Amino acid sequence: MTILNRLYASSGPEVIIETLQINIGDAVHYLCKGYEDITATTDNGDTVTFIACAMDIALPARNADGTQDLKFALCNIDGVVSTAIRNAINDRSP
Repeated sequence: MTILNRLYASSGPEVIIETLQINIGDAVHYLCKGYEDITATTDNGDTVTFIACAMDIALPARNADGTQDLKFALCNIDGVVSTAIRNAINDRSP
């Protein structure tokens, strides 16, 4: 049984941890849902620390036009990531 099969069958110690990588220019922010920071290996083999925060992620619906909008909410208590996101939205060209 693969790890993914076992994860979805709920018969092992593995758990799903929701993570989010936010790239704004050269800055990269790694966030995870929960109360404790998580160190994990990304798809490309980098080991990074995901900072714990309150967040909610709504996965995009599948559609035929090729666009998928990810919706998320986060409570970034120190304001670093939320401020960076707001600044990026305000600075983008129309």
